[in-house]
Amino acid sequence: MKDNVFSFPKGELQLLPTIWAENCVRGPKAIVGDGGMMTGCIIEGTVGQRCLLWRGAHVMYGANLGDNCMLGANVLLNTGAIVGNNVRVQQCSAISGTCVIHDNVSIGSCVNFCNAKDGKTRTVLLPIVVEEGVSIGAGANIIGGVTIGAGATIGAGAVVTKDVPAGETWVGNPARHIGSRL
Repeated sequence: MKDNVFSFPKGELQLLPTIWAENCVRGPKAIVGDGGMMTGCIIEGTVGQRCLLWRGAHVMYGANLGDNCMLGANVLLNTGAIVGNNVRVQQCSAISGTCVIHDNVSIGSCVNFCNAKDGKTRTVLLPIVVEEGVSIGAGANIIGGVTIGAGATIGAGAVVTKDVPAGETWVGNPARHIGSRL
């Protein structure tokens, strides 16, 4: 057995049921795929297969988490947020409800996706799009209305207030372009 997958003699794969450790709360409308491990988390939304959610992670009602994802301790996936496959979100990050995160994204600790342009108002919620293969450093703040292009890198502590083109590296407050990955 490897990675919660059991191989039958004829080569067919079957996922084992999700392991529910202590102190998990599963809402009445929660949908959870097989092969994952949940410990001390709250799930009200949809969680894909082979996901790992650590203590205090909260997937709110209406949020969607793809397959093979990891949410660290105390991560909040807010109502309406959509997260693709193979996404890693480290501890204490908050993903707003207007956020769409594509596949193969890495998000560091304490990253905040703030869907209000001024950081205060909640009357106009702006979308945030993180395209495939993006890496976001710890403590970054992503402000509403921005798109981070495929393969871009956001430095630790950066405050992203503008769109980031694909493959570029941005750092600072406010974030600015310093180089390219491609």
